[in-house]
Amino acid sequence: MKKTLPQLTRNINTYGKTIKLYADSSAKKRVEGVKGFAQSFIASGGLTPKLKRATIDAKLRKGLLFPDHPLYGLGSKNARSMINGLKVRKLKNGWRVQPEGIHHSGLRMVTIFAIHEFGASLKNGGRIPARKLMRKSVAEQGLVDLLENQKQEKKIAKGLVK
Repeated sequence: MKKTLPQLTRNINTYGKTIKLYADSSAKKRVEGVKGFAQSFIASGGLTPKLKRATIDAKLRKGLLFPDHPLYGLGSKNARSMINGLKVRKLKNGWRVQPEGIHHSGLRMVTIFAIHEFGASLKNGGRIPARKLMRKSVAEQGLVDLLENQKQEKKIAKGLVK
């Protein structure tokens, strides 16, 4: 099923809300761990699948410092790069890591992030593949079981599961 950009943005907002669930004393540290892993993963060029040759060539023509790294073309020096756009924010019932601001391309960070997290279809028939940065970061921090347990607890509280 093809997803529109508003649908992708809703997906990433929903996913971001899932990450905020921590109200214990280690909450901020855990969410900062997710952010730190995501940033190091971007910087190391670890996102897969790798960029296509045509995309790398286009980034070279634009003079980007790291044309073969998804989400890291300008490196960490530019304030409008994705690596600097990830912020940890306090919420009423926990903490959340989220992309904020405007990307150097002129698009909102949350839009760029949603496209890379979930993938997107292009007008020319091509496709940007899902790179699952935040899902990998949450898994790396050992939070997947915690999130699943919290989902199960909510279902039990609603009487959906015994």
